[in-house]
Amino acid sequence: MSELLQNALALHEEILLSGRELIDSDSLGFVYGKDAGEAKLKEIIAGTPIEAELSVQLAYLARAITCAQVFNEGNKRFASVFMNFWLRPMGLRIQATGQEMETFMVSVLEGCPSIPLATERLHDRDAVYQYASNGSETES
Repeated sequence: MSELLQNALALHEEILLSGRELIDSDSLGFVYGKDAGEAKLKEIIAGTPIEAELSVQLAYLARAITCAQVFNEGNKRFASVFMNFWLRPMGLRIQATGQEMETFMVSVLEGCPSIPLATERLHDRDAVYQYASNGSETES
């Protein structure tokens, strides 16, 4: 398993623990079971359009993670934290209050074309993608 995927899974576990939510040790909180969940998350991470502008990368991550609903709990929180995690090596961060980020992620979820989002639709540039792209501002 790639280091980035391992870090992502550890990050999700920390998010759940910080919210004092129980983690099902058999499925590690994955909707479709551990193996399928890890495979879907790996697919999402690997599909990040790294050649594109950062706003496009962040829009993809927000939409793909939130709409795919990989985890039983914490998908929006994970997407929020993972986007900042994605920016960290570049010395950047998302500039938003917790409430602003929550509102943004709820809007992303409400705009999902389907839940769970099918693999072949991960890269669609639909209305929710456009919304996420317009809301993805970073600060160094």
